[in-house]
Amino acid sequence: MADVTLDKLKIAISDHLAGKTDRAEVSALDVIIAHARAENADVSPWIPLIIKLVETMDVTQTGFWPAIRQLVRKLDIQDQAVAGVIEKALTAPESQIESFDRYEGWRAFTDAGGYLTVKQVEALNELRDQRSPLWLDLALIAHRGDPMGFMAKLSRLVSEGRIKLSDIKPRLAELQSVFGQNLFLQEMQSLSEYFRDAEEAINFGNWIDNRIGTLIFSENLIHHSTIHPINFEALFAEAADFAFFSAPTPQPILQAAA
Repeated sequence: MADVTLDKLKIAISDHLAGKTDRAEVSALDVIIAHARAENADVSPWIPLIIKLVETMDVTQTGFWPAIRQLVRKLDIQDQAVAGVIEKALTAPESQIESFDRYEGWRAFTDAGGYLTVKQVEALNELRDQRSPLWLDLALIAHRGDPMGFMAKLSRLVSEGRIKLSDIKPRLAELQSVFGQNLFLQEMQSLSEYFRDAEEAINFGNWIDNRIGTLIFSENLIHHSTIHPINFEALFAEAADFAFFSAPTPQPILQAAA
């Protein structure tokens, strides 16, 4: 850290944005971060540098916010002053930032310890329209402690055709951790009603089958033109009956005569 100045960091970021790398395709910014992590030193000297970067560089440059997030995340910067300057730059009326870069900026904000609100996420219309899965990630962060509020947004995006099954699958573990196992299965089942494409709805049903260990759900999807909610009590009762009647008959244990 001792030899890293604001000017040197600015040059490294500019080169990084320009795609300048060495023969191993490593940028100067990558090297600076790697050295800082190897030193395992106090990160507090980085805080004023990152603040100055955001205050003095062109935050509308493509790739600027991913670079800032890389610094914040890999150096494990947790500081409200950093979060504050990021928020100010992202919410400035004149800031024309590409949707992916804006997403990375808000992720840098939360990585630094900023508290993302539902109102802030709902204002990101361009991100929602152009990159709905990324908007959904921010919505999940904003809806802390309100899984049903998040579910309403997810259902709407699915019904609009903006979120596909392929978008949901990579986020399953995080969704399950937010909802808990039982609520997760119920809400994912109800989500099937919102898919526009019948084949995708069936594929989604098959995935639910794998999660709950029964084929009943997909059979309902295949044989009904309209997807109906499932009675989970009946579902598990039927599964239990199947397990009972299909179990092998216990055989007496033969003991050797004394």
